[in-house]
Amino acid sequence: MFQRATRGPIDGASAVHFLLHDEHFPRSIAGCLQRIRAALGRLPRPERTLPVADAVDTLLATVSADAADGGALDAAMDRVQLALGDLHDIVQQTFVRAAR
Repeated sequence: MFQRATRGPIDGASAVHFLLHDEHFPRSIAGCLQRIRAALGRLPRPERTLPVADAVDTLLATVSADAADGGALDAAMDRVQLALGDLHDIVQQTFVRAAR
C-alpha cells in the first residue's frame, strides 16, 4: 500500500508520515481515528467522546514525520499513545460503566 500511495523511493520520513497521517490507509493512526470519530458520532452522547477524539486528532497533526530524530519521534508516539488512552477511558466511562 505504501509503495502504491507514494510511487517513489522508500525513505524513513515518508514511511512514518504514511503510517501516521494517511487517512486512506486503514491501519494508519489518522485512518483509524477517522473511523473512530465516525463511529462515536453515531453513538449516544457524542458530546462526551468527540472532544477527546478531537484532542487526539489535534495532537496527531503536530507530530512530525522526521524519522531521523528517533528520540523526538519516540516522545511524540508516547504522547499519541497517552491521548489514545484518554480516548479509551472516556469511551469506557461513557458506554461500559454507564451500562452497569
